[in-house]
Amino acid sequence: MSINLLAVIVCTFAAFVLSTVWYMTLGKTRAALLGLDLQQERRPRPQNILLELLRTFILALIFAIILSELKDSSLHASILLGLRLWLAFPFILLSGSVMWDKVPRKLAVIHAGDWFIKLMLIALILGSWH
Repeated sequence: MSINLLAVIVCTFAAFVLSTVWYMTLGKTRAALLGLDLQQERRPRPQNILLELLRTFILALIFAIILSELKDSSLHASILLGLRLWLAFPFILLSGSVMWDKVPRKLAVIHAGDWFIKLMLIALILGSWH
């Protein structure tokens, strides 16, 4: 098992930036769905930013570990892994929150979209990095 730590770190920062742009773009919709006032919303606290970077690093690292254990670590295999992971976890968890916890569908779609783009970006970077 060989993990390219530099590729994982690149994935971490790239996915963090892409996710930040995603939520900045959909911020008004998300705030409305959560009943938040955007005027009172503050910038994230530094410790929350660090925790999000850690979460994203763990995601990229686990993805890299799973990909390295496959017989095929090509770009195609990496993208398929990303799709499968998204369907098996974020999609299933978020659809359950809509069904059972009455989470608004639009909010679940916003979060599912974030997970999708993060996983696809990680898949593209790790699958291309040889």
